[in-house]
Amino acid sequence: RQFVFAPITTQRIRVLVNASEYYLSRIVEVEAWTPSP
Repeated sequence: RQFVFAPITTQRIRVLVNASEYYLSRIVEVEAWTPSP
């Protein structure tokens, strides 16, 4: 699958990956944010 997101400016990205069956990985969460000043 391919996903296209609108461009953003960020300082941090978080990707959460869980193990799945047959030694494959599954991305379950993607976050991008900029901390408050």
